[in-house]
Amino acid sequence: MIDALSLDANITISTPLEDNLKNFQMVIVFMNTILATIVAFLGILCAQLIYSLMLSDVEEKTFEFGMLRALGFNTKNIMTLITIQAFTFAIPGLIAGLIIAFGMNYGLRDLLYTVAKN
Repeated sequence: MIDALSLDANITISTPLEDNLKNFQMVIVFMNTILATIVAFLGILCAQLIYSLMLSDVEEKTFEFGMLRALGFNTKNIMTLITIQAFTFAIPGLIAGLIIAFGMNYGLRDLLYTVAKN
């Protein structure tokens, strides 16, 4: 706009909305940091849960794994079996978690839009 009028024009441009939004920049950074921290914490919690489930499963099935070893399973086959069992814990849990998160996200967004009358 200044270039269209010329550089010698005596005008002042004020952008109050932009000035007010600059004040919220730190709030946005703070919220993003909190969200990243929560996601990282939940990821660590999920890893610990899967680890504890696998540990208890291995402790319960020590005799079974010993018998499989005695029947001819080598260490690679037993590790494959344990990995498959880990996926049977992780994949259904991941799918259920995503479905629940989708439902909660949809409900909270609907509530927010209703409250904001958007």
